[in-house]
Amino acid sequence: MKLQPIVLLLWLFIAEACHTSIRKGKEQGDTAHPIKSITQTHSARPKEIDSIVLPAWSSFVVFVKSRNLQGLKSVSMSSIQACDSVYVISHFLGQCFNDLFDSTLLTKIADSTSIEFIDRTEIRSSFPSAVLKIANPTDNDAITLKEVVVTKVSEGSDGPWLIAFDFIPTRKGYLFYSCNSYGGPPCCH
Repeated sequence: MKLQPIVLLLWLFIAEACHTSIRKGKEQGDTAHPIKSITQTHSARPKEIDSIVLPAWSSFVVFVKSRNLQGLKSVSMSSIQACDSVYVISHFLGQCFNDLFDSTLLTKIADSTSIEFIDRTEIRSSFPSAVLKIANPTDNDAITLKEVVVTKVSEGSDGPWLIAFDFIPTRKGYLFYSCNSYGGPPCCH
């Protein structure tokens, strides 16, 4: 599915707003921490999924649909970014999984007409050192994430509601790294 130019521009505008807005997520103990804004080195561009990230996305979908949290942990980073917060994977799954992966999203992640694959390159310095120890950089100054954008609701009062899942290249292959919500409530609250 190709996003129409207006929808793509809207998505880029919302994405930039999410990365630069000041929002405070709920913090419980020391499992959620505010993070710095991430600067993209160039605009996201639609791209077909490549064979390298396909196994990661396929496993992710199978584990999500079967609600296999242990399996989902195995294809995820130890911490997950959700808009402006970072959550330890077990906390993210315990607090966010059921709200994020509702029946609508479970239907949409299996529908190829609701999904767009995008390469998103970010400068290395925007990542925490723990991530840099595991990630495989695309070049000396950047890491290219594979972003899977799912259109959860195509028409809403404020436009489409998009959920973006980012996968980061590591020595173990691509791992689930972050989720963001554009046009709807945050991925995790």
